[in-house]
Amino acid sequence: MTKVLLGLGSNIEPRLDTLNAALQQLQGAQLSLLAVSSAYESLPYQAVGEGNYINLVALGETKLSPQVLLDFVLEVEQSLGRVRGEEKWGARTIDIDILAYNSLCLKEPGLEIPHYDLQNRDFFLIPIQEIAADFKDPKTETGIEEMIQSLPANLQTRLERLEWKFTL
Repeated sequence: MTKVLLGLGSNIEPRLDTLNAALQQLQGAQLSLLAVSSAYESLPYQAVGEGNYINLVALGETKLSPQVLLDFVLEVEQSLGRVRGEEKWGARTIDIDILAYNSLCLKEPGLEIPHYDLQNRDFFLIPIQEIAADFKDPKTETGIEEMIQSLPANLQTRLERLEWKFTL
């Protein structure tokens, strides 16, 4: 079994319901969820003019290859109304990113592991710290605490922990 970290986010209502539904669909034969972080509300990344996001990170185990895992999470997104358009930073019902896949470093068309911008996104880093405090970026061997401390102020999204918890 391979340990994976998935980042989930939504900024179209009902955000928490959509995140809960995504986690329920992810949990099962394809992926066994081991831990789910708290949910955090944040400003849009780089203050793009859209609604606030709710983000969380899930730690799971899977036997799926990275590409098959990507196909699976894309199916979950589509089932929850995600429409992929031309606008890179547009609003979305659900976004599921593969943040890490064990210590694998992979770059192919449509898939980069670890996530290409992991170190710049507090809405990934803070939830990872909550559920996988020993995580290190496989590319740089930088620990999660150091990544958080190194995050430039202009990329911080003012995270606010919500009173919500997913029950495994």
